[in-house]
Formats: sequence, structure tokens, C-alpha cells
Amino acid sequence: DGSTDDTAEIARRYPVRLIDGPNGGRSVARNRGIDAAAGAFVAFSDADDVCLPRRIEAQVAYLEAHPDASIVSCLIETFVEPGIPKPEWLSHWRAGIKPGWGTSALLARRSLLDRIGGFDPAYDLSEDTDLIFRAAEAGARLEYVEEILVRYRAHDANSMSDMAGVRHGLFRALKDSAVRKRAAGLGDSAR
Repeated sequence: DGSTDDTAEIARRYPVRLIDGPNGGRSVARNRGIDAAAGAFVAFSDADDVCLPRRIEAQVAYLEAHPDASIVSCLIETFVEPGIPKPEWLSHWRAGIKPGWGTSALLARRSLLDRIGGFDPAYDLSEDTDLIFRAAEAGARLEYVEEILVRYRAHDANSMSDMAGVRHGLFRALKDSAVRKRAAGLGDSAR
């Protein structure tokens, strides 16, 4: 997504396909990855998170064993690197181990992502929440593996450091979901 650090150079050292492009935001970058993916499953990983070695194996095995499930998540563990000050936003966030629905914890069926249109580029924050809401509205079954498969690195540059932006994004995703449900005749909850 147009990184200005040496991420692309580091990636070129490995036998991977690098998709590089101008900065378009998280949703655009994730959608580029979805479009380039050739498999039946798509996993996401943000640069500052740690995917544990069993992550992909465990999540793919879960979806293969549960063909009616469309997205699988996992338990995530939030941590702060030794020597790094605890970010202010972490005091407002339940740290430790919990089920995670952020992008780095998700593995989805490619068919679902194609059906719901991937990530909405209009979202700068909470694009993952919007995706989950749209998946659920489309009838997708969302599950999670009760195993820590992702470690979420907390620091001052996380998107969570913009708590006002995160709250705004979450409320926007809720409102957009309510509007879609109302338009589909599923309730009068949006006003």
C-alpha cells in the first residue's frame, strides 16, 4: 500500500509475489490482495501482528471440516514489546487473550469475499467490522478456533491509537448495517 519504509525491499528477498502500488488505504490494499489470490481461502496479516506457525493450518482445517462456515477467526493475544511504553489507548482496551475479529485473525472463503465485494474502500478505520457485518447480512456463518493463533502488537502507531476515529468507524459500520437491514425489510432499527 505504498509503504515508504523498506517493507517491499525485505519482501523481495523471499519467494513471494509482491503486489506493490500507490497508497490507497487499508481496504484498497486488502482488495488488491484478494484480487490477486488464486486459492479458495484468503488470510490477512497486518505488518505489526504476529501470525503463529499453526494459524493457517488450523483455520483452513476448520473451514474444511465445517463447509457451512465462511469465515474463521481465532483467539488473539495482545502484547507490548519489552522496552516499549504501554500505549495510552491500551488502557481503554481489554488486553490479554480474547476472540479476535480484526483482519489479522481472519481467514475467509474467497467465494464469500467475491460475493460481498471485499472491503469497502470508503472505510479508513473499522473496515474489518464493516466486512464482518456485510458477511453476516449475506448469511455467512462466522466461527472461531479456540486457540491463540495471532499476537496483536500494541504500540502508539496502531490504528487503535486513534480512538475517536475507531469509535466513529464502528458507529458508522453499525449505522450502515442498520440502513441495509432496514432497506431489506429486516427491521426498523435505523433512524
